[in-house]
Amino acid sequence: MPLIDHFDRIAVISLPHRADRRERLLANLRQRGLAEEHDLTWAEAVDGRREPLPPWWKQGPGAWGCRASQLAVLEAARRDGLETVLILEDDAHFHHRAAEWLDMLMPLLPDDWDFFFLGGQHMRAPTPTADPRLLRGRGISRTHAYAVHRRAFDSVIQNVGDRSLYEAPPRLQHIDHQFADGHSSGLWRAYAPAWWLAAQEEGQSNIARQAYPRRWWVPGSHYWRLPFVQPPQAGAGAEWIYQPENAEAEIPPDQLSRAFWLRRIAVEAWRQGRLPSCPLNPEEISRLWPGGHRSTPSLAELAHLADYPANRLFPHAFASASNPNN
Repeated sequence: MPLIDHFDRIAVISLPHRADRRERLLANLRQRGLAEEHDLTWAEAVDGRREPLPPWWKQGPGAWGCRASQLAVLEAARRDGLETVLILEDDAHFHHRAAEWLDMLMPLLPDDWDFFFLGGQHMRAPTPTADPRLLRGRGISRTHAYAVHRRAFDSVIQNVGDRSLYEAPPRLQHIDHQFADGHSSGLWRAYAPAWWLAAQEEGQSNIARQAYPRRWWVPGSHYWRLPFVQPPQAGAGAEWIYQPENAEAEIPPDQLSRAFWLRRIAVEAWRQGRLPSCPLNPEEISRLWPGGHRSTPSLAELAHLADYPANRLFPHAFASASNPNN
């Protein structure tokens, strides 16, 4: 089912000059079967660099623009009498199984949910619910893909608009820190899937003003189960593989250092939702790395290996859900 069948409005926040981001997001949504352009409500982002910042705001123009943009979308949803609104930023990137997983998750959401994060970052460890596929958030950060229910509109708008929370110590820094604080204090009931449906796509951050790779922030630490892979040919399957740009020059001289180096590569691959790769010979990798090494004879096998957690590479609630006949 597309997103609009689950939420009353799909609001996409984007700066007017970032047509490239809007096109990239729309292509991703179409490819995943999640939305067409007529399903989306484009919300013009506030450019903090063009706004007069109040003297009490200490976090910079990017964070100001993010806060003002999110607040405007929530105020519009309240004004228009919506039951739910899904808010996306134009750098959201959806998992290829997002539609399948969302259809599975929506019936699991308790009737009292205030926030439902399709993507985010757990700043505090979440707590389990009655179903392992759904988690209760105790402090979820990031604003690239989350839904809010009408029952929370008033309190969220009032809380986000409270300047005293940014003035008096300990000062909040960004709106997503404010959300996380509200989840941890019990002000709002937040839920999240056991595996994120949406990442933040690679590119230049409008807030931090620096470039980042794609980031998933998935909970857990199964990166050590990821096998190192060798593509069937140079440059093939780049969307599924992470290898440091200067890997040949980075190879450490001794075995212990190489083991830690492999771990660092695997952790970064995990963060990007990819598989690790490096130029060490397969025998050495198999000796040093728990996940071992796999030579991939075809792109199809490479795609299957990268389809974790659905492919049962490690135990996960979404593995059985995505493969009910296995």
